[in-house]
Amino acid sequence: MIKKSNDIMTTAAIFVAAGSSTRMGEKNKLLLPYGDSTLVYHTFTQLQKSVINKIVIVTGFEANKIKMALHKKDTQFVHNEKHFSGLSSSIQTGIKALANKFDAYMIALSDMPYLKTADYNKLINAFRLSYKFQPLIIVPQIGECNGNPVIFSKEFIPEILNHKKPEGCKAIIQKNNKFVKFVSLNNLKAFNDIDLPKDYQKLINVRIRPNN
Repeated sequence: MIKKSNDIMTTAAIFVAAGSSTRMGEKNKLLLPYGDSTLVYHTFTQLQKSVINKIVIVTGFEANKIKMALHKKDTQFVHNEKHFSGLSSSIQTGIKALANKFDAYMIALSDMPYLKTADYNKLINAFRLSYKFQPLIIVPQIGECNGNPVIFSKEFIPEILNHKKPEGCKAIIQKNNKFVKFVSLNNLKAFNDIDLPKDYQKLINVRIRPNN
């Protein structure tokens, strides 16, 4: 369901929850306990509370378990049958499901629990203020470090769908750097993702309150 908004610009998010979590060991990192639920539930909720207009969740590895973890969330799921081929295929699956109906597409990764709703809002609002119906890429920045989530304007959809490299859209950003607008985030931990057991332990030790 598209949220009602007074803004003309519409922004959709592809929430990628398809990875096989191999570096975490036997456990799927997205399903690890966090707060009263799971890591993926917490991360998704931060995005859902933002001013985003639409979210599609891309599943892959242990798709049914991911759906169950997010079963209370009224949103759209789409399954990537080729999720083992890399991140790009999941992004493309999400783009196709959204059917080119939006002005912008945010690539949101499900293993970034340090991101807060305010961070997503800052990026979305930066797009809405900057987009002039010409190519635009919003890239978050902390100091001199660039990270995710990235927002692409609709002009990049054909290039994303035809992208052959498996690791995501970094090459597209580099190729089109003249269209990039960097947006500084105040959240110094925003780019920290959860790949290894030590990353998860650090998250637990920091004790981020899940409702923040």
